[in-house]
Amino acid sequence: VTARGSNGIFAGKLLVLQDGRSLYGPMYSGVRWDAQDTDLSSIDRIEVIRGPGAVMWGSNAVNGVINIITKDSAETRGFKADVAVGNYTNLETTLRWGGQAGDNVSYRLFGKYFDRDGFAASNYDAWDFSRLGGRLDWDVSNTDTLRMTAEIYDGTVGENYTFNSVTAPYSVNLDVPTSPSGGFVTMNWARTVSDTSDFALQVYYDQADRTELAPEEERDTVSLDFQHHFQLGSRNELVWGFEVRHSADDTTGSETFSLDPASRTQRIYSGFLQDEIRLYGEHVFLTLGTKIEKNNFNQSDYVWSPNARLSWLISDASTVWGSVAKAYRAPNRIEQDVRILGGVVPPGTPPNTDPVPFAVTVTGNPAFDSEEVMAYELGIRTRPMDTLTVDVALFYNDYKELRWGQDQGITCQPAGLPIADPACFFGAFDYAELGVSFVNQGHQDTRGVELALSYIPMDWWQLNAAYTYLTIDGDDFSTLPLSFGEDAPEHQLSLRSNMSITNAGQLDLWVRYVDELKIQQVPSYVALDARLAWQLTSAIQVALIGRNLLETSHLEFREEFGSNATVEVQREAIAEFTVQF
Repeated sequence: VTARGSNGIFAGKLLVLQDGRSLYGPMYSGVRWDAQDTDLSSIDRIEVIRGPGAVMWGSNAVNGVINIITKDSAETRGFKADVAVGNYTNLETTLRWGGQAGDNVSYRLFGKYFDRDGFAASNYDAWDFSRLGGRLDWDVSNTDTLRMTAEIYDGTVGENYTFNSVTAPYSVNLDVPTSPSGGFVTMNWARTVSDTSDFALQVYYDQADRTELAPEEERDTVSLDFQHHFQLGSRNELVWGFEVRHSADDTTGSETFSLDPASRTQRIYSGFLQDEIRLYGEHVFLTLGTKIEKNNFNQSDYVWSPNARLSWLISDASTVWGSVAKAYRAPNRIEQDVRILGGVVPPGTPPNTDPVPFAVTVTGNPAFDSEEVMAYELGIRTRPMDTLTVDVALFYNDYKELRWGQDQGITCQPAGLPIADPACFFGAFDYAELGVSFVNQGHQDTRGVELALSYIPMDWWQLNAAYTYLTIDGDDFSTLPLSFGEDAPEHQLSLRSNMSITNAGQLDLWVRYVDELKIQQVPSYVALDARLAWQLTSAIQVALIGRNLLETSHLEFREEFGSNATVEVQREAIAEFTVQF
């Protein structure tokens, strides 16, 4: 999951939120996707904000923001059960119950479980997960609402790692399960002060544990967020707010992967102000905003993220807009504190002809600082007819201070002396080590085009098409550690078709083309998914789902960090049964 480049397992320049709770973690700068799930039928909408969103959401909203918003519990009353089985899905089931307590309080509870086989038995990538959660909404008065959401989860994810050591046998492939577990509680108070003023206060606590090779982690996060929206005069609509967030970790490392210090707390304090100014009636709007953030992981005391956006409503059906913004991606624990034994060449094994092992290590740099981007966008949204919507965006991003691997030279260990030092020649040492450390020296720029079309040819048929062109120029990251994330497809094309074939039947098709990943040497591919659903009664629906139907299997991405396995996505068939009343 990524936007405008910076492709990778953690999507380091993409901020993801669920009901205002950040899913972005400070260990790797990204989202632990294997631990993120919920009752999908309770999702109201997923907002995708393209380009920097640092003013409203803070650092790490560099290339875009994904904001997942779940439904008010009043919209999910009653009972719902989903059961699915398939050739790789042994069982996936979700049970949900929603109800009401009095006139002003509604709630829902759900439980979810799945057990999935690995795509390839030799890659040890089967996984299972259990999750319980709920939401409560209370209309306290005509002006005040309270919302509380909570979830707990526990799972096991199969992983295959290479465990390196400077002693024989030097390298061993291990099937090591990762065990994510944890939970969160979010509370939100919203008040409508007047027709032109409202505010919201949100607090959440998130606890996450991971038992894995790289490395074990226990994390506790507490956040307090406040936003106030109001109108000032007839031309200015303002939003201001602040956030305080503390995220503390405690890790347990290994010879292959460790952190120093083993425990550390990230502290973020930020405030923002945004003003939407009516320059010319209801036709021309200028939005100015800025966010100031203090993060103890940064080297500077504060980072400043300004944004300016101009929108012109040409007509009721067309809007032209342009923007310029600056954003930052904060440094993470790995970049500042890690020590990774990346590989060991045994003695007497070419190219190592010496009688001692030769090791390559990656070490963090406590002085590593934020990456930054200046982003420029120009776009148009138009509806030339009632059944057709067109959205075109052009963008140019100039990245500076990107993560770069710097050669620290070869030393003899454990003395740590340069290999040319006479003490290394005349004294005994256990192994030679080439060190690589992270520094802010990389530069890249990306430019591209995004095109989206939505067309309704018939009342019962909707088509959605999207095309993205992306080109990347600048420094060559292909030989650096942990840099597959700089690889991204040049062309992507997607076409969705949703048809109500009868009053009771639904046929959905999705075909997509993804260009090659040159650094990873992943070929381009075309994939097709299909879903045929039938409403047997008002309460019962059955569906057949096929994924990746055009090929038995294909490669989409290579693991850029830690895992040794290369997994191809397989053709999949699923039968789903839903009861709701």
